[in-house]
Amino acid sequence: MSNCDQLGDLLSGYVDGELTQQERQRVEVHLRSSAECREALNELIRLRGTIGNAMQSEGLSDQRWERIAGESFASGTQQLSWFLIACPLVIATFVGGVLFAWDDEVPVLIKCFVALIAAGLGLLFGIVVRQRWNEYGDDKYRKVKI
Repeated sequence: MSNCDQLGDLLSGYVDGELTQQERQRVEVHLRSSAECREALNELIRLRGTIGNAMQSEGLSDQRWERIAGESFASGTQQLSWFLIACPLVIATFVGGVLFAWDDEVPVLIKCFVALIAAGLGLLFGIVVRQRWNEYGDDKYRKVKI
């Protein structure tokens, strides 16, 4: 394997600034002697610039994102949407469970297994909700801007 092949893999990390000082120095020394690798580096830099410009032109400005995220209407609508989804699901699950329990054609053993599975799933769901509720105030990513 040639030196260009070995260091060629480091060029992307070099462009992104993700190399250690030693790796960066190795790449810089090699670039002085390899026109092929310098051209590959220039191509990566052009490609990164093109992609970055395309993503910026397609996206919303930071001010627009802040305004959208900060709207009380958007926040309230999101909470209302989750409530409107959750309520019918909880009611349907409860009604289905009652109807299943009262069905005389279903053996008692199957009813017990289904009840144990439902209790386990409900317990797991409750634990996750409780953990998220407790961590909400300490969530360091809660105020991260998109």
